[in-house]
Parts: sequence; C-alpha cells; structure tokens
Amino acid sequence: MKFSKGLIYIFFGLIIIIVSFFVFYLSTFNSKFNDLIKAVSIENQVDYTLCLAIAKAESKFNQNAKSSANAIGIMQIKLETANYMKQIYGEKQLVEEELFLPQNNIVCGIQYIKYLMNRFEDVDVVICAYNAGETVVRSWLNDNYYSNDGKTLSKIPYKETQNYLKKVKYNQNIYRKIA
Repeated sequence: MKFSKGLIYIFFGLIIIIVSFFVFYLSTFNSKFNDLIKAVSIENQVDYTLCLAIAKAESKFNQNAKSSANAIGIMQIKLETANYMKQIYGEKQLVEEELFLPQNNIVCGIQYIKYLMNRFEDVDVVICAYNAGETVVRSWLNDNYYSNDGKTLSKIPYKETQNYLKKVKYNQNIYRKIA
C-alpha cells in the first residue's frame, strides 16, 4: 500500500510540475499584442513566430520601451527606420509619440523585418541585421573573415548580436511549439 501511495504522490507531483511549466511558458511568452502581431505578420507575409520572437527579445512586449540608442516600443525600432518604412509604403511619416502606439510600432517593425528578408537570403542574417543594422551586417557579409559565401555569417563580431541571435532563435522555437 505504501508503494502505491508513493507512486500516486510522484504522479501528481509530475503533473503539477508539467502544468506549472506550461503556465510559466504561456504567461512568459504570451502578450496582449500577439493577435496584432499575427495579423500584421500575415498581411506582410512574414513568419509570425519570428515576429513574436523578435518582439519578445527586443522589449518583452513593453510598448513604452526606449533604448539608449533611441529604439522605441514593442519592436524597438528607431524613428528614422520606421519613417523609411513609411516612405517605402507611401504612408504618412510618424513623430516619436506615434511610434509608441502598438499598431504603428508593430506595423513598422514587421515591415522592416520584411524589408530585411528581401535583402538577405538567410534568416539568421536578417535577425542579426535587425539588431546590428543592415549596413553593418552587409559589411560582415563582404568580409571573408565573417562570411564564407557572402550570404551567411560564419562569425558574428558583436557579442551583443551573437546573444541576440541566440535569444531570438530560442524564443522562436518556443513560439513554434505554443503558437
């Protein structure tokens, strides 16, 4: 009898651990912006899980975030980059306050991801360019020390970008499982 009680306790303990794990991941990886990100990513034909992963890595979905480099909002996009996207799409330019609005921020951020995907063949390179900038990453691709083929990166010189790439890929793997 004691043996079976012990198994019951172990069984229920495992169930509690598994449920706690899923509750943790769902609460950590869900945000009130998931539906908006999904709609905008579908509209722009960009992988929804990649957009979520970038938003999570950039700001943890904090619409009021502002970095020391003046990257703003959920997608941590700079005003100049957002307005460049607006120019490409023939839309009205934004002022800084408007970029804090989730709709504007998410649209511009995902448009920028699409823009980068049209310029680079490798998703890892796109992720690095979102973090370090298109011009910087293009210089890495043109350097044989960092790229063997001019299309992918064999080395990433910025530690921050190395860590960012790992974080986004980790987040994306989680989103692929729960989204």
